[in-house]
Formats: sequence, C-alpha cells, structure tokens
Amino acid sequence: MIKTDINRYGNRKKYSGETSVKSVILRIVSDFFKFLWKIFSTAFMVCFVSGIIVGISMVIYIVGVAREPIGIDLRASKLDLTSFIYIYDKDGNPQEYQKVYDTENRVWVAYNEIPKAMKDAMIAIEDKRFREHNGVDWVRTASAIFSLATGGDSYGGSTLTQQLIKNITEDNEVSLTRKLREIFRALNLEKEYTKDEILEAYLNVVNFGSGCRGVQSAANLYFGKDIQECSIAQCAAIAGITQNPAAYTPLIYPEDNKLRRDVVIKQMYEQGKISQKEYNEAIEESNNMTFVGYNYYDDDDEDDDEDVVQNWYMDALYEDVLKDLQEKLTIGEAAAERKFYTEGLKIYCAMDERAQNIAEKAALELETPYDPKLEVGYCMVGLDGRVIATVGSRNPRDGIRLFDRANSAVLQPGSSIKPIGTYAY
Repeated sequence: MIKTDINRYGNRKKYSGETSVKSVILRIVSDFFKFLWKIFSTAFMVCFVSGIIVGISMVIYIVGVAREPIGIDLRASKLDLTSFIYIYDKDGNPQEYQKVYDTENRVWVAYNEIPKAMKDAMIAIEDKRFREHNGVDWVRTASAIFSLATGGDSYGGSTLTQQLIKNITEDNEVSLTRKLREIFRALNLEKEYTKDEILEAYLNVVNFGSGCRGVQSAANLYFGKDIQECSIAQCAAIAGITQNPAAYTPLIYPEDNKLRRDVVIKQMYEQGKISQKEYNEAIEESNNMTFVGYNYYDDDDEDDDEDVVQNWYMDALYEDVLKDLQEKLTIGEAAAERKFYTEGLKIYCAMDERAQNIAEKAALELETPYDPKLEVGYCMVGLDGRVIATVGSRNPRDGIRLFDRANSAVLQPGSSIKPIGTYAY
C-alpha cells in the first residue's frame, strides 16, 4: 500500500507558485530591458546613420566650397584692362561693337614704389605672421574662436589675404558659409600669387577712410604728398585706419587716429621693424602731426565726364552680366562692376544691330493721341530663342542704366500675352 504524503504535495504547490512569480518578474524585467535596448539601439542607429549622412553632406559641401572659383584676378585689376562687347554679323562672325573701361581716376602704386615703412606698418598691425602662413593664420583663427566662445574680447582672426578677398569681392555675409568660402579663397589665392603681389594689391584697394581706396589716395588726402614721401609716423597713421575706417579717419577723429597710430608704431618697434631711434622720432612726429585734407585737391583737375548714352540692349546686357558674375563668383555688385570695367572681359551677345535700331526708332515715333503718356516695353526674340532687340521706353535716352520696362518692370501683361499664350497654340 502506498502512503500519500499530503504535506509533500502542499510544499510542491507552494514551491511552484513561488517559482512562477519569480519567473514572471524575471521575464518582465528581461522584457523591459530588451525594450530599452531596442529603443537605445534604434536611436543609436538613427543617430549613427544620420551622422554619416550629415558628415558626407558636410564633406561634399566643403569640397564644393573649396572648388569654387576665386573670382579674383589681381594682375588684371592692376593693369586696368578694357573689356569688349561683340555682336555677330550676317555671316555669324563676331565683330567688336563696344569698348567698356573704368572712368575712375585710379592710381595703382607698384610694390617697389611703396615705402618699406608702409608695408611694415600694415603687416605689424594687421597680420604679423603674413610672411609665414599660407593665407590663413590658424593660430590667430583658433584664438579668435576661443575668445568668442569664452565671452572674451572679440577680435578679427582674418589675415591680410582674407581681408583683401573681402574687400575685392565685398562678400560681407555674416555666416559660417562665408567664413569657409573666405578661408578656401585665401588658401587658393596664395597658390596663384606671391606674398608681394598680395600685399601690393591690398595696399592699393583697401579702404583708408574719407573715400580713399589705396595708400596713394590716402597719402594725397591726408598729407598732400605721394606715398613714397611719407614718413614712418605718416605710414602708421594710414595703416591704423584699416581696422575701422569710419572711426579712425584723421580728418574727423584725429585723437582716435593718434591713439591707433601710436599702437602701430609700438608694434613696429616690438617686432623689430624699426630701431629705438626711429621709434622715438616717429612718436615725436605723431605728437605733432597735422593733416592737409580736401584742400589738397584742385577743383580744376576734376574731369567733367559726359554722360554716355547707349541703347537699351546694352543696358540689359550690362545688368545680366553683372548678375551672372555675382552668382558665378559669389561676389558683390560693386566687385562685379570692377571686374566688368577693368579685367578685360570679352562679352558676346545676340543683339541684331539693325533690328535694335528699327525697334528704338519705332518706339520714339509711336503715336498715342488718346493717351500721350502710354509707355512701351518691347522685346524681339529670334528663331533660336535668343533676344535680338529690346526697348525699355518710348522716351529719348539721356543716360545709362535707365528704368527698363521690358526687363525690369514687374507688371502683369494683361491681354497682350494672348498671342503667345493662347492664339499661337
């Protein structure tokens, strides 16, 4: 006979129950950690993949910025070359139609004609490692970033090369994109030009206050002499203006200019560019410096340039070329204008001279007795889709870059669009 141990069964139930609860708890905990792991791993993978995509995009973007054209030709700017506009004759051959050139009285001073004191002063105060770096002073750039990040005094980390690029292109956008573009342009510019060429261009194009561009015009205005004749102190006064032309121009703020030029003289001495004797003499001259100002210029020497009158097509071409130069080279309008007038461009256009003359004559002879003020905007397109004639007004032209109703007026065309948009089909 088999005896049944009831207690044994009771203990087994109790044991099984406890085991079951523990299993459930362990399973819940396990599932919870698996769930957390899935969330974490999914989030990590999303961030990882996104990081790769962003990283690749950044690399592609930076490579694209690095390969952008510099948009600067220092030698052409120095030579002040004439640009040419060409049209095509009836046989399809290009022929010269118009010359375009700069009408400003600009004087470019060659590098060997600029005194050593002027070069030393500029390098001492703006970029003391100019001769050592390759366009970007990474030490100075890092210091500027660190100072900005820690809330310290902000100062520019730009080299003379970067400042030259900024002055020529007039790319003043405050953004990381602009800074990256400026850095790569500086690196590329120093591959194409020597340090002397870059410094020469800088000293000839930078703003020195009171409407002066370049050291020659600054020397003429402030001291009534050529730059070759300027002393150490006078060169320091000119060099000190560049940091803030509006604040350091000596004709308006002579005391501020004195403080700044004394800093320049001190930097020249501390960097070994002038001796103790030269330093003392320069400081003495700085304490007693006077300026000539606008009385130096004789009004009789000013050229009375007559307004140039050209046809409507050339106006439209000018606007289009300027827009293309700005977009292609990422430069400002003034920089595009200088390139248009001084860098020897060759511009080929589709204008049909005969068609243009007929169109302009017809516009001038247009009679509208019921509305004498009715205006005209006219555009003729050739069979190849190119614009061959355009007229922006019915009134006689009395200048250049006039308001052009064919190309600049933002107006809805009304029923006049029907021959193109409706009847033609």
